[in-house]
Amino acid sequence: MQSQLETNLSGLTINLSNVPAKVRFEKMMAYNFDLALGGWTGDFDPVSYLNLFFSTYEHNHGQYKDSKYDALITKIKTDDSTDPQKRWKDLQEAQKYILSKAVVAPLYQGASSYLINPKVKGIVTHNLGTPLEITHAYIVK
Repeated sequence: MQSQLETNLSGLTINLSNVPAKVRFEKMMAYNFDLALGGWTGDFDPVSYLNLFFSTYEHNHGQYKDSKYDALITKIKTDDSTDPQKRWKDLQEAQKYILSKAVVAPLYQGASSYLINPKVKGIVTHNLGTPLEITHAYIVK
């Protein structure tokens, strides 16, 4: 990233500071940085990723403020909270909006793949917590 930014933005110099995760987190929570590389693991609700740019959210480390975006996130959490179709449409709109503002540069999205023998049945996969539950797994001959 440093090379790409310095190459494409004439005159820009980026001085890197590699610090332990604890120090990076402390600096980010104190809003003491110009540019940071971090990660976020959301929970079961996709709005947890979009919250990162909601003006009053404590993990809005870039202190981004946009009244249109805030209104959209508020709508997702309130008016549309009981209407899955409207909520999903607004979630997509919020994501497109925040990406169009270049507030964040997503670099990576985690994923997992599992190769499971078709003779093994009863395995349950989870998005959170323990990824594979084999408590009730069995083998079919």
